[in-house]
Amino acid sequence: MNYLLIWDIDGTLIQGRGLGRKAMEKAFFEIYGIQDALKEIHMSGMLDTVIFENALNHHNIKNQDGTLFYEKYFDYLDKEVKSLTKPIDAPGVLELLIKLQGFKHIYNVLGTGNIEKGARIKLSAHDMNQYFPAGGFSKEEKERWQVIFQAVNNAKKHFDTEFMPENTYVIGDTPKDIDCGKKLGYKTIAVSTGVYSLEELSSCNPDFLFKDLSQSESFLKIFSI
Repeated sequence: MNYLLIWDIDGTLIQGRGLGRKAMEKAFFEIYGIQDALKEIHMSGMLDTVIFENALNHHNIKNQDGTLFYEKYFDYLDKEVKSLTKPIDAPGVLELLIKLQGFKHIYNVLGTGNIEKGARIKLSAHDMNQYFPAGGFSKEEKERWQVIFQAVNNAKKHFDTEFMPENTYVIGDTPKDIDCGKKLGYKTIAVSTGVYSLEELSSCNPDFLFKDLSQSESFLKIFSI
């Protein structure tokens, strides 16, 4: 029996202390001259492409394709990651990923609102990219569930393996992660290492709920291992 685990990044794998927002605001300021441009923009659980579009609309900026913005954003994001002085891995995540590598019937991929280049830059902070050879990312998709659907299809192609819906798990720290997992008929694992509390996530009725992933034994029990 094969299991597919689809991981969110921000608030789930890493606790970046706003490094993505900082990089985006620096890029926005350089191009459009607007300070703190994302101050009123909700970002948690959102797609990068949607965040950029919402910022443009909020500041009444028209007809921008985003190419230059993303180029600047990736440059600033890389600088933010390289200047980190403290770890940003969420509690227990690295230890858990190492353990999961030991099970050949468990496959890990990303399912994130980040554009892939930005995702890879963030995960480079703790060499996490090695655990996620494929995934779904923000690109043409406008909805979170489309990214997760993309992650599953890419996982099937990359691993040349079929995954049953009942053995597919969406892991994240926001109600959006839970909602899109339910929409697609997948299992959901919520973790309160982001901006949402245990109580807030519990009200969304995930299949499994953790304060953090430091108790790997409890997590592995989901898969009877």
